[in-house]
Amino acid sequence: MLPALFVCFAGALLLAGCEQRASSPHAFEEADSADRPAQESWDVNFVISQVLRGEEESKPRVRVVAGYMANFEEDSTYTLLQHEKDSQAEPSIAYLFDEAGDSTATVTANRFYYFDDERRMEAHGNVRVKSREDRVLETEHLIWLDEEQELRAPGFLRMETPTELVEGYELRGDETLQTYEIARVTGQVTMEDEEDA
Repeated sequence: MLPALFVCFAGALLLAGCEQRASSPHAFEEADSADRPAQESWDVNFVISQVLRGEEESKPRVRVVAGYMANFEEDSTYTLLQHEKDSQAEPSIAYLFDEAGDSTATVTANRFYYFDDERRMEAHGNVRVKSREDRVLETEHLIWLDEEQELRAPGFLRMETPTELVEGYELRGDETLQTYEIARVTGQVTMEDEEDA
């Protein structure tokens, strides 16, 4: 009698488990589809170009070289670019260009996100910007705004130029890092002696 009762109890548990699983596949599908990219590519050269008023040819604004790219179509359409699909340890590289098509800066980061609607790119993880004037910015999060031709670093940052070393927060500057504002600044400036000058 005891084994028969045990088998009935185990059977009831099994049926209850089956019913619970049968009611939840849609939840798994929704969670999986939200996380899945609409499109994936490998070994990419991702270029955003623009055509200026009065001109016929497009000119690049940004070019990202990455090992992996994924497009997501959710509330906001965006593109993820990084070294490998499952790893963010190696950096990818982005090149910024001015309206004339000249390079303004090179950005390396663990991953980049490009948001189509806002024409905004974000770099995350070990971000390093080197401008054509040899200004170097290091931070963990950088935002590039295409229309404003502006760089923003909302968190902690370190900037080195030929004459100064600055640390602070909340950088807002142009793409060449020649003109910028930083909040809560600490740093050192190298001054030339009059004799050296």
